[in-house]
Amino acid sequence: MRPWAKWCIEHRMSWAVSFAMLLCVPVYLAVGCYTGCAEIFNEWWRDWRRLQREVRAAQEGKSHE
Repeated sequence: MRPWAKWCIEHRMSWAVSFAMLLCVPVYLAVGCYTGCAEIFNEWWRDWRRLQREVRAAQEGKSHE
């Protein structure tokens, strides 16, 4: 636990810790969701590009035969 949180609890100000957590949780979730969505999109894009290269290579191989 953070030193400021311990100090607040010891001085009967635990509401301040709860208030700080209530403010931080939505920001934490928003950043986490954004990062997760960005990673999923990047993975999807890499897979799509790889698939397109494989299809193109297969089509070029058939056209030479």
